[in-house]
Amino acid sequence: MRTLSAGWILLLMMNSCSLHVQPLSPISSPSPSSVKTRIHQPSELHDEIKSTLITTSLTPPTLWNTVLPRRFSPISAEEGFWIANYIHDDLHCVAQVIPPGNVNLFHRDQEHISEEAIRGILHATVRTLLEGELKDDDSSSAGRLVLKFSALDRKLLPYVKAILEEEHIEQQKFSSIYTGQCGMWVYEETSTNYLSLAEFNKDLPKGVSIRPLCQENAQLINERWEYRSDSSLTMIRKMIQISEDAFGGCVGLFVDNRLVSWICRYLNGTLGMLFTESEFRKKGYARLVVAAAVSDCYQKMAQRDGSMPTRTADGRMVSYIVDSNGASQRLYQKLGWKRVADADWVGFASRKRSKNTQSSA
Repeated sequence: MRTLSAGWILLLMMNSCSLHVQPLSPISSPSPSSVKTRIHQPSELHDEIKSTLITTSLTPPTLWNTVLPRRFSPISAEEGFWIANYIHDDLHCVAQVIPPGNVNLFHRDQEHISEEAIRGILHATVRTLLEGELKDDDSSSAGRLVLKFSALDRKLLPYVKAILEEEHIEQQKFSSIYTGQCGMWVYEETSTNYLSLAEFNKDLPKGVSIRPLCQENAQLINERWEYRSDSSLTMIRKMIQISEDAFGGCVGLFVDNRLVSWICRYLNGTLGMLFTESEFRKKGYARLVVAAAVSDCYQKMAQRDGSMPTRTADGRMVSYIVDSNGASQRLYQKLGWKRVADADWVGFASRKRSKNTQSSA
């Protein structure tokens, strides 16, 4: 294991930005003078991040170039706090941490992963959460910290796992509590003629219609969602509201006014929660709602921005599919989507801290 030192930076909440990239310089062992720790104002952070990301048609759809920009949206960027790690003044690693313990971790260079950059991020994350006396709401034991990583690049998982399980961070030692393996899929087709939802309905059988989801549908969607939690219904209601107001993507297929198939747009812009009631499967309904949601998002984007999206990092539609869900993977392939990265959902829990440890932390 390397023993490089690394700086971490607690970044204040960020505003939305457009993005561009520069080649990353090779990683070498930094001297103490080459590692700097700074606290950024949002305006400073805007320019810093802007210089590390890219929006050209040749951009590889990595998690850094495709998902990280979505975390900078006005809806998402203001949640929690941001931590970044610099080596030789180059930004290597960024994390958005949303209390009580949700972590979105990104590493800039997939080919040259810096263990020290990840270590700096994790130490800063745990330290900041403990200093704020933040606990995971799902934890049944007082003093138990739970870190939940969403869409974590699978290449980073061995480093995260080793650091959390083998090192004592702020007197905490973690163990793995779950791992969900997923793929990140992108839709890169572009068109200047996406159908409206009304146009989708022209060729549907009598009694079948596609239309935006509404608040009265939220309860059913939450009940059918495999990963529902105490807070998921509130999240779904917010997703539907934002879809109605501006972004689109929360779409359902109705048979005789009964909602039987649907997909939602998450707050970070990705599509998910695809579901069809069992008695209505194998009728092509899931295919219709995915296609309709894509068109709805792009139509709303054109209305909002004044032009149709391009085949660029921030114009791509993104969705995550569990590796074991072969049916959804085949469906997405038929619709022109492509799997481009491994993105996993993983959780780690610390051991229960003693009262002495809690007071000293």
